[in-house]
Amino acid sequence: MTCKEYQAVNQKEKDAALLKYNLGDLPYKRCPKCQTLIEKYAGCNAMKCTQCNLAFCWVCTLTDEDDVHFHYNDKNFPCYGKCFDLMDLVS
Repeated sequence: MTCKEYQAVNQKEKDAALLKYNLGDLPYKRCPKCQTLIEKYAGCNAMKCTQCNLAFCWVCTLTDEDDVHFHYNDKNFPCYGKCFDLMDLVS
C-alpha cells in the first residue's frame, strides 16, 4: 500500500467517524442495503428506502423486499407490538 492509498483509507475512516459523531442520537440510520442515510422523525417503524426501495424495520433493521409490518404482529420477533414508538403517539 502506498502512502497516498493509506491516507485515502485513513481519511475515509476519519470521515465515517466524524459523521457518526455529528449524527449522535439524531433520528438517522443507514439503509441496510444501499447505505443511504434515512431520517425518521415520527410515525411507523416500518421504513422504505427512497433509493433502493428496501423495506426495513427502524428498530431491529429486519429487511424484506416488500413489507416488514408482519413482524410487529408476531410474538417471535423482538419488535412485537412496536409498529409505532410510544413517544410518537404522545407527541
